[in-house]
Amino acid sequence: MASLLDQIREALVAFTRLQTPPALIDGLALAAHNVVLATRDVDFQAPGLRE
Repeated sequence: MASLLDQIREALVAFTRLQTPPALIDGLALAAHNVVLATRDVDFQAPGLRE
């Protein structure tokens, strides 16, 4: 299994190829505000992309 950092890098490469600026949301985004949550995933929001 790839490390969390490797997964973030892979996602950012994909967003760059799609020319879509992502926004980091949820648990890891809160770390920038000194709020620590036990999270094991990364959540991005990307305008214009659909599931």
